[in-house]
Amino acid sequence: MKTVAYSFYTDTYHGELAQADFDKHSWTAAAVLDDLTMGRSAGTLTENEALRCDLALCAMIDAADLHDQVGGVTEQKNDGVSVSYAPAEAGRSKTQRIRDAALPYLAQTNLLYRGVD
Repeated sequence: MKTVAYSFYTDTYHGELAQADFDKHSWTAAAVLDDLTMGRSAGTLTENEALRCDLALCAMIDAADLHDQVGGVTEQKNDGVSVSYAPAEAGRSKTQRIRDAALPYLAQTNLLYRGVD
């Protein structure tokens, strides 16, 4: 299972979670990444794929923490700057939110491919 270092999270990704919160969510994010990539993220990766996996893990950790805090944004208005939050149990599951956070980083790789080679 691929994991990411806290130093990468703070220095490269510029994440703002405390290390305790980072550690709390890192294994969940790693497990979801492993599931998304069908174990390919733990194998031999190109430099680009490894960087994208690390960035995806950071985004997934942030998504997991945000879900635990507020449950997510349910409504957002632009001009009047009005934001509504749902309770953590409402809407999509924590795993769905974590998976969604990884997709922008992994979409341009073959790591999500589920077809036959």
